[in-house]
Amino acid sequence: MNRARAGGRQARAGKAAREAARPAERRRILGPLEQLHWIDGVWYRVTLAVLPEVQRRVTTVRGVARENKIAEARWDVLGNAYVARGQGRSGPGPRPVNEELYGRTDVYALAKRQLNRQELKRYGLTGSGIRE
Repeated sequence: MNRARAGGRQARAGKAAREAARPAERRRILGPLEQLHWIDGVWYRVTLAVLPEVQRRVTTVRGVARENKIAEARWDVLGNAYVARGQGRSGPGPRPVNEELYGRTDVYALAKRQLNRQELKRYGLTGSGIRE
């Protein structure tokens, strides 16, 4: 086996593991709907809200019943995008953004607020994102 190739594979595997751990080290969970997030060197308190359930509506068109799924979208202030329940992977591939950011798929960021110095101290955080 080519040693350079083996080393490259190991480096890629290590980088993938570090990338997977990154969201968890930049997030502190305070409660079911409250989290702290470190974004661009600043800690924020993020208020989460539960996404509305997908509604099913049956309509009849020319005598044929059809079922439509309606998912109300909400604006996610952290992801800067509309999100809705039911978005995400149905197989292999990238994880949904809200699962990556919040650790679950049924919520979105309703509001965010930068932490002040006293709050940083209370939670044992520094500006570098590492606990003291």
